Amino acid sequence: MKQILDRFKNGLHGFRERSHQKQFVDAVMAAAALVALADRDHRLSELVTRDRVLSRLGELKPVSVRDAVETYDRHARALIDDPDRSRQEIFKLLGEFSGDSEEVTTLVRACLAIGHADTDFSPRERSVVEQICGAIGVDPGELGVYDI
Repeated sequence: MKQILDRFKNGLHGFRERSHQKQFVDAVMAAAALVALADRDHRLSELVTRDRVLSRLGELKPVSVRDAVETYDRHARALIDDPDRSRQEIFKLLGEFSGDSEEVTTLVRACLAIGHADTDFSPRERSVVEQICGAIGVDPGELGVYDI
């Protein structure tokens, strides 16, 4: 019986970890959509960079690319249809990741990659990344927002 309960406990830990990973990928995709649409110029280069970010995340954690792209698309559509409400929802989601330095750093770097994808890190994109840093409780300067 103890073995069965131990397996159940380990399974729950794995479930919690996978659930957290999915939430993190969702947060990265939401933030990426927010940055990509910040200057109202949603370019192919930003989508290609999104896919590269997903590829890198997949090297670190198991990622369902299809689900992640659907999440990105859902947030992008919502940002177009109802920008104020969508931004509030995204920032609420991002706020759940404040304090975890590895995930926070990864999330901001993904946003910077999207912002720089078209070689023009516009003031609007920079402002959105600054707001994201504020939502997750980090100093944008420490994570390279002002470096380039």
